[in-house]
Amino acid sequence: MSRTGSRRQSGRWTNAEDEILIRKVRAQEVLGQPRDWSSIAAIITGRSNKDCRKRWVRLNGCIKKGEWSPSEDTQLRDAFEQFGARWVQVSRYIKTRSADQCAARWQNYLDPNIKRQKWSHDEDLRLLQAHSAHGSNWKMIQMHELMDRSLQDIRNRYVFTGGSGVASHNKQG
Repeated sequence: MSRTGSRRQSGRWTNAEDEILIRKVRAQEVLGQPRDWSSIAAIITGRSNKDCRKRWVRLNGCIKKGEWSPSEDTQLRDAFEQFGARWVQVSRYIKTRSADQCAARWQNYLDPNIKRQKWSHDEDLRLLQAHSAHGSNWKMIQMHELMDRSLQDIRNRYVFTGGSGVASHNKQG
């Protein structure tokens, strides 16, 4: 149940929902207001504020896809320094990337706390043991065993080793 008491709708957005979303976002822009996804979601039955924000990203032609440029990486570092992990604000600062894109880029590539060295045999064993305990809950594995590796690195390493923990430590970084 959503906060409005209606059941959350899943699946494709209708043209009518898209029209409402576009109209409400444009109205807020005209008034110079920041986007208030909660108030927009309250008008679109069954859609959460996050649903509306993500749909807007898809509809908005200003959002780039694909490879990040060095200048975008610099902007992301600057924005993270200013706003921390408040990804909607970071995205507004960058202007060309969604909040989800900013979060993923930071967490998987730019975060200076992420270990980039080759995986050790000990890390592979810890990954196997953690997978036995937590299944494919990569966030839980990261929090308990491999805090200095990104979620993507953890999942990729597990897939790369075929879940066996056996990998040549000269091949995979």
